[in-house]
Amino acid sequence: MKKIYFAGSIRGGRNDLDLFQKIIGYLQRFGEVLTEHIGDAGLTPMGEADMTDEEIFKRDIGWLSGADFVVPEVSTPSLGVGFEMATAVDLHKKVLCLYRVQGDRKLLAMRYILLFLSHLLLLCVPVMAQTDDPVPFSADRPGMATPPGVMAHRKFQLENGLQFTSLLNGPVHSQDFLFSSLLVRYGVLKWAELRLECDFPYNITTDSAGASVVYGITPLNLGAKIRLFSQRGVIPNLSVMFNLKMPFWGTREFRPDHVAPSFFLLMSNDFAGNLNLSYNYGIAWDGISPSPTHFFAVCFDIHLHPKWDVYAEGYGFAALYESPEYFMDTGVAFLIRENLQADLSFGGYLGAFWDYYQLSLGIAWRVMGKG
Repeated sequence: MKKIYFAGSIRGGRNDLDLFQKIIGYLQRFGEVLTEHIGDAGLTPMGEADMTDEEIFKRDIGWLSGADFVVPEVSTPSLGVGFEMATAVDLHKKVLCLYRVQGDRKLLAMRYILLFLSHLLLLCVPVMAQTDDPVPFSADRPGMATPPGVMAHRKFQLENGLQFTSLLNGPVHSQDFLFSSLLVRYGVLKWAELRLECDFPYNITTDSAGASVVYGITPLNLGAKIRLFSQRGVIPNLSVMFNLKMPFWGTREFRPDHVAPSFFLLMSNDFAGNLNLSYNYGIAWDGISPSPTHFFAVCFDIHLHPKWDVYAEGYGFAALYESPEYFMDTGVAFLIRENLQADLSFGGYLGAFWDYYQLSLGIAWRVMGKG
């Protein structure tokens, strides 16, 4: 069912209540009207008395972000409606403005007024975001597929996890304990972020000769993610990501011989407001072999609830002279607070699941920086 955001003046337009009710009733033939309370006869010109302005702002931004269509009634000038229109345009939503001719009042003049208010309010959005922070929370973990979203400007995010992996290859049994998989993301521009990754693995390998242990800090992985396009129709969200693994940092056993670059195309499409499809293609060098490894992933994410997401994905690796390997995993993410998320996932090898499987538990924390 399509989601429709209807906007109409509240503090200056309660004389239009009957009109609002008729419009909302008509729109409900085509989908769910998220803001049907605007047609509530009990709503006074003072607005919703049981909610603070901050709560209303966050709720409305959430509704706007999830809406398929935005339908503002612009006959009565309104700062609130102007802001909602500006936000909808900035989010690349489909907007249909409704206006009725009233005496000598011209649509042209109204349009200029609303256009001015919209641009003025767009300039105010960064200031408001310093306190209300309406940008939806988004983390790159827990799946292998990386979403194309970038960090908000001048904000940074910490993502970390614990992971256990078991690999059985004939007489050799390898157990990897990843005690930390740290990712730091910082939004340097509205469309670009810088990234730093570093892990602390602890590996136990057992075979007929006994057991050996290797542990330490992996080399620093420095990178950037750049947003190229936002979704418009069938055109997906598209970003590119570059990484460089440095050979001069970390425990010697984990260092590559040379700088190890990698490049990824990150794409996604949103469907029906609560379903997201992400898909990646990447190519990476390990700093030892001259031949790269190709990476591919497809991930389905379902937004079950404002705080709950579940996902399932398939991914794989292909290298020269080697057969491709295919994996799958599934997991859940829970939004503890608006800037704090926990996740749990489980996955394995498609060819022989119990020969290779992994469990992961993690957290992502968006730190409120200066706007």
